[in-house]
Amino acid sequence: MFLVDTNASAQNLIAKNNPPRVQISYEVYTKGATLAVSLPFVAGIMADLAGTTPRAVDYKDRDFTQLDNDSFDQFMGRIAPSVNVAWTNAAGDPAGDTLAFATM
Repeated sequence: MFLVDTNASAQNLIAKNNPPRVQISYEVYTKGATLAVSLPFVAGIMADLAGTTPRAVDYKDRDFTQLDNDSFDQFMGRIAPSVNVAWTNAAGDPAGDTLAFATM
């Protein structure tokens, strides 16, 4: 049984149950006091994950996009990832379809 504090944010709940694997911190010495400062971990991914899309953008025209829980579905709708799947049906005839995703 899990007890959930309604005042705790989802981020705090995740941090308790699955702490981040990368924690960057350092100590600052100011006027005889020691202060621990933590830096956020930010990952930038540069990869051509679009496949063969009709809306391909040149590498030089691509920009980083900041994603979070609120903007992820909008981003997925904008890039419209899809996969072409081919198979042979029970009658032995080739078949296939395209699976398109707008949200996760």
